Amino acid sequence: MPPQNLIRAISLVVLNRMAIACLYMAMPTNAALPLARSEPRTHTALLSDTVACEMLKPSIGNFTMDPGRTSVDRDIRKLMQQMNAANPLWGAPRIHGELLKLGIEISQATVAKYLVRRRGTPSPTWRSFLRNQAAGITAIDMFVVVSASFRLLYVMVILAHDRRKIVRFDVTRHPTAGWLARQVTEAFRRDTAPRYLLRDRDASYGSEFCKRVDAMGITEVVTAPRSPWRNAYVERVIGSIRCDCLDYIVIFNERHLRRVMSSYAD
Repeated sequence: MPPQNLIRAISLVVLNRMAIACLYMAMPTNAALPLARSEPRTHTALLSDTVACEMLKPSIGNFTMDPGRTSVDRDIRKLMQQMNAANPLWGAPRIHGELLKLGIEISQATVAKYLVRRRGTPSPTWRSFLRNQAAGITAIDMFVVVSASFRLLYVMVILAHDRRKIVRFDVTRHPTAGWLARQVTEAFRRDTAPRYLLRDRDASYGSEFCKRVDAMGITEVVTAPRSPWRNAYVERVIGSIRCDCLDYIVIFNERHLRRVMSSYAD
């Protein structure tokens, strides 16, 4: 193509585009759309769109919406609610397993959906138990102190929950079940024994300790493994003893540690 004809063709295309843009600005979109479609270069695109619509008409007409998940039969829903009402401690996994034993194929999520919603917790929380029974709860725990000669000294602390008072403490190098049992006996004489004794799962509390506590009419409450926050009050007292006293003093022996603890408790 000669250069003059090429320049003329480019000019016509530019003018055509400018004219279409002016029509879009001056006229509504719906009115300007047929004019825009009259451009020679858009005939092929318009024809392809028309053919595509004609080809899709049968499939669109026969298209049906997916109804989604099928609803659970009313008898099955009633059975799940009856099982939940008769067994309040059963959750969705247990009821789901019982339904599978009966040959009812249903998902665990569906079972959880139709269970009866209960307000509040089914039993008192741990905090409620500690608050309601504070007058009858005593906690026991031990912590380790390293002496100047690098010997491990074990300090036993018995704390009453009602007034956060240290009932008894003692120091030893070899904490045994018999030694701990004697400490409990000396801490609670006659009718002063508490109703509950809260402790952790330390191996030092052996069978002899458990028998002595049971003979005194005290119920042991053992915390969960590796859960010091379950025995929070006595743990806080131990932390206070370390921060306020033992972290600033070099302990020489058992007698020295016992004297320091006596001054702190008084």
